[in-house]
Amino acid sequence: MKYKVIFSCLAFLFFSAFTLKEKPVTIFLIGDSTMADRSTASGSPERGWGQMLPCFLNGLIRVENHAACGRSSLSFIREGRWQAVLDRLQAGDYVIIQFGHNDEKTDTALHTVPGGSFDENLRRFVRETREKGAYPVLMNSIVRRNYPPTPETPHQYIYEKEGNTLVDTHGEYLLSPRRIAHEMDVPFVDMAKLTHDQVAEMGPELSKKLFMWIPPGQYPSLPQGKVDNTHLNIWGSKVFAAIAAKALSQKVPRLSKYIRHIDPQTVQDTETTSFGQSTGTVIVNGIPWFDDRGGIVNAHGACIVEEDGRYYLFGEWKSDKSNAFPGFSCYSSDDLVNWKFENVVLRVQPDGILGPNRVGERVKVMKCPKTGEYVMFMHADDMGYKDPYIGYATCKTIDGDYQLQGPLLYQGKPVKRWDMGTFQDTDGKGYLLIHHGPIYRLSDDYRSVETEVAHVKDSGESPAMFKKDGIYYLLYSNLTSWEKNDNFYFTAPRIEGPWTRRGLFCPEGSLTYNSQTTFVFPLRHGNDTIPLFMGDRWSYPHQASAATYVWMPLLTEGTKLSMPEYWQAWDMRTLRPTDALKGGKIVSPADGPCPDNWKKENGAILSDTRGSTLEMKFKGTHAALIGEAGPHGGYARVSILNARQDTLYSSLVDFYSKYPDTGIRAITPHMPMDSYMLCVEVTGISPVWTDKSKKIYGSKGCRIGIRQACIFEE
Repeated sequence: MKYKVIFSCLAFLFFSAFTLKEKPVTIFLIGDSTMADRSTASGSPERGWGQMLPCFLNGLIRVENHAACGRSSLSFIREGRWQAVLDRLQAGDYVIIQFGHNDEKTDTALHTVPGGSFDENLRRFVRETREKGAYPVLMNSIVRRNYPPTPETPHQYIYEKEGNTLVDTHGEYLLSPRRIAHEMDVPFVDMAKLTHDQVAEMGPELSKKLFMWIPPGQYPSLPQGKVDNTHLNIWGSKVFAAIAAKALSQKVPRLSKYIRHIDPQTVQDTETTSFGQSTGTVIVNGIPWFDDRGGIVNAHGACIVEEDGRYYLFGEWKSDKSNAFPGFSCYSSDDLVNWKFENVVLRVQPDGILGPNRVGERVKVMKCPKTGEYVMFMHADDMGYKDPYIGYATCKTIDGDYQLQGPLLYQGKPVKRWDMGTFQDTDGKGYLLIHHGPIYRLSDDYRSVETEVAHVKDSGESPAMFKKDGIYYLLYSNLTSWEKNDNFYFTAPRIEGPWTRRGLFCPEGSLTYNSQTTFVFPLRHGNDTIPLFMGDRWSYPHQASAATYVWMPLLTEGTKLSMPEYWQAWDMRTLRPTDALKGGKIVSPADGPCPDNWKKENGAILSDTRGSTLEMKFKGTHAALIGEAGPHGGYARVSILNARQDTLYSSLVDFYSKYPDTGIRAITPHMPMDSYMLCVEVTGISPVWTDKSKKIYGSKGCRIGIRQACIFEE
């Protein structure tokens, strides 16, 4: 679809004059598992104290928790996690830095030296934070619950018999943050001492209630129980977060106005999800999805890899400024609903096929059964789509930094093709799917093409394959640039063919429910495997901000494949549609006074005047916006403001659709219960673009149509 795009039309002219609303202040957390967000969907009671920190803030400041399990200051930098923070960091933000638990490990990928490499990494965090105009805060590690039989007993994680004296385990790693804070004039919070005092006061027995001392049978996810003196449970994370919040109000006076001094006992675990995260199991199609940091999930042309019961989403890390390659992203989830940002796993290269001003698309990842390494494939090209390659990159870990190996070779020559997909069969063989028909079998190490096994005539682009009940299904899209179209499919008894065209799998004229096929994921559900359709709802030129997704189960019966109806919202547990607005209160802005430059029409309120704003006050935790998309639609900026008129959330929402459609356009992130303002601003920007033939696609206007809002109080 998109490889014919060369340039946009009027959209960029409008964009150049469009100014975003001021971003709210954000606290970025970087550290290890004792600080990190842990999944609530898995049923485990383990939490990082940073996960609970938002409960002790007043909603006027955001938290992005980038802390990650098993990371040291060294691996946090090497894996690109620190760069991901820098990419989002803005002047006036804060960065809280807490490492040490894993820096002390002997693993060369983690180990740093106090007074040497550990100190230098801390200096780098401080220096680069300040270069962005933001404020660093240093902390040392929280205490381990370590009660050895005698104070002189060498440290063990678990003792057969415990003593009565709490003994430190971190040594010099506690001194480095203090030393760098003094050297560079940075606020320092002695979390080691503060948490040590708390644990020591409670004593050996009572302090177990803070950590992962879980008896057998208490949690289904931990049937055998657990004894862990390092990581915190729900209650412990609340207590330590309260300690951190109080200390921050004292050590960083500028933060004091954001701190809620409340009893940890009053904090509910349901309040502890990060900004924007859902606590449910419902997928809502066609709206912005938010990750654990409150950022929009930016993973297009994507695929999913399941690893040890966790899902990893790889996709194009799109930009609003250009179609040039900015990187490939990786997110992870326990439930396919709540996504945690992991890494930009492959970035722009200094030169070569993914160098500056090159295109990188259709990223797909497979784990090679022979080598155990993860192999990433992509379409690489120049900006005019005249220099195509299929490239590949490799990594030893699923969410680490992938190393670009270069073009994929077939018979010693680069595979110079455009849109592509991948398929891994049940026997472990890997296949490369190419636009307009070729199917290549990869070598057993996935690093080259072994042979062409089939060529599917009269096919298209964006190929995606899956296997169900012994039948192979192959999905394609027509070529209509970024515009949506009616996708179609083929079947075959084996990959080698013969391939038979079967027609559409969505109702004709639905334009594949305004999406384009990108991947079909084999979703395990009970004793069955359900093919999960993954489609992109492109929104050129604002792909990063406004492009969304359509994911739904596919139905198979023999050679018949279908998605007979569109589910805007459906439950992962039941694989059935559900009401995403259940429990909310519906309000109609058309029932009230009509703001300037807006008009009422057929129960909706409409405007196409740039800068006109619709404002709706509400009291609750979040809101949904129901609106009309059509051929004259444009981009709206949807924002949430607090009582002080601070912007807490803001994103672009696309109201363009080739055919009229009414549905949920946005659901704002969850926030603390309070009074807010929901604002809808007409930007005057429209999705408009051309292809090589100079054919104009996209909207004929910039109209925004609002029918209802839905207010939630939980």
